[in-house]
Parts: sequence; C-alpha cells; structure tokens
Amino acid sequence: MKQVVCVGAGGIGNWLLRGLTPMLEHRAPGSVLMIIDGDTFEEKNRERQDFSEFGEKATVRAAMLQPMYPQTIVIARPAWVVQSMPDGLAEDEADGFIAVKDVCVEGGLVLVAVDNNATRKLVLDEAKTKDDIDVIMGGNDDGFYGDYVHYRRRSGVEIIEDPQEFHPDLANPGDRNPAELSCEERQKLPSGTQLVATNMGVAAFMLARAHQVLFEEDPGTEASEVRFDLRLGRSAPYDRAPQKT
Repeated sequence: MKQVVCVGAGGIGNWLLRGLTPMLEHRAPGSVLMIIDGDTFEEKNRERQDFSEFGEKATVRAAMLQPMYPQTIVIARPAWVVQSMPDGLAEDEADGFIAVKDVCVEGGLVLVAVDNNATRKLVLDEAKTKDDIDVIMGGNDDGFYGDYVHYRRRSGVEIIEDPQEFHPDLANPGDRNPAELSCEERQKLPSGTQLVATNMGVAAFMLARAHQVLFEEDPGTEASEVRFDLRLGRSAPYDRAPQKT
C-alpha cells in the first residue's frame, strides 16, 4: 500500500493522474491517492485538459478515476495548500484550504504539478521537516520546454538535496500563493498558454520518476532533475555541481 498526494489536477496533473492511478491500482492495490486542487475546470481549459464536466478540479478528477480503479482509494480535496489554517473561518470556508503538514506525510510521495513557486516552496520547506519523504515537482513554459525535480529524505537525511539551493526562484518566489488571493484576483490570473504536448511530456517524466520511487529500491540521484525540449527532441539531467569561480 502506497501513500501518494498529487497537488494540481490541471494542465500537468490531468495527464499525470491518468497514468498514476492505474499504476497504483495494479502494482499496489489498496493505495491511497489524494488529489488536491483549489481551482475549477472551465471552458478555457478544454484545449489542454481532459475532463468530463465543469466544477472543482479535484472533485471532478476523483469522480472520473474512482469507478475505473476501485482498488485505489481516491480522495478529493478541492483546496489550496497553506502554511497553516487561517483563523476565523466558518466550517464550509475551511474546506477550501489544507495545511501543508497534511500534504507532506511521513513515508509518502508528493507530486507537485502546479506552476506556482510559492506553493512549491511551502511543500519543500515542510518536506525538510520529515524523516522519510519524496517530493517530485514538474513544470513547463509556454513552448516545448519542461522539467522535473526530485527531493528525497531518508532517516532524517537528505539523500537528494533541496532544489532551492540551486534555484533562486524556488527559494524566493516572485509569485503569491493562490490561497492568499481573493476570488477576483484569482480570476485575473493568466489562464496559461502551455502546449498540451509539453504538459504530457512533463507528466510522463514525473510518472517515470514516481514509478522508480514507488517500486524500485533506489531510484538513484543522477537524474534527480531533468530538463527537456520537445522541439529539439532532447532531454538531459541538470548538473547541480557547484559552479567554479
């Protein structure tokens, strides 16, 4: 039985979950998969995302997957990830948030498929407080370029180093957590122009790494971060060695 959390059910998460759920169903029956996303499916998402109805992304995605994969426990959390639960919320309002400590659980795998660096930092910082955890994050730009990074801890030790050490945009995000925005501010955010092929490419790389984490004793550290360009047909591990001066 495996514990997997997927943060984001949209552009990348949409395709990632399509491959992840049958993998859990047949390789690890009885596993728990939690899908977290505070956003909703809208007409503008149809070009890059596959969904059966409008509504909360986490809820719609879980409702699509659970009947097909009954041996996997699929949990929908239509919520934004926050450091801690905001004070003074009514019970129905609290359902729209999930504390990051409930995302990063001991012995679990967290897949982060969102394009928000503030959320990524929350997850990485919380993961650093755990003894045993894996975090795999994937992203892409508006073209054919994409990447993923993997962070791992075992017995309280970093087996794969924190990507914030190599990426200033993760250590000091220039964006804001969607949970901090009003509904009006979230509506004004760009809807994204990523290509479906690149979204699927990132999902495939993340899925391959997740397979290694879940079903291989040691996935190795050599390809803990990979960058690819579909236009050029190339992919390569990112060199995290310190720069010589």
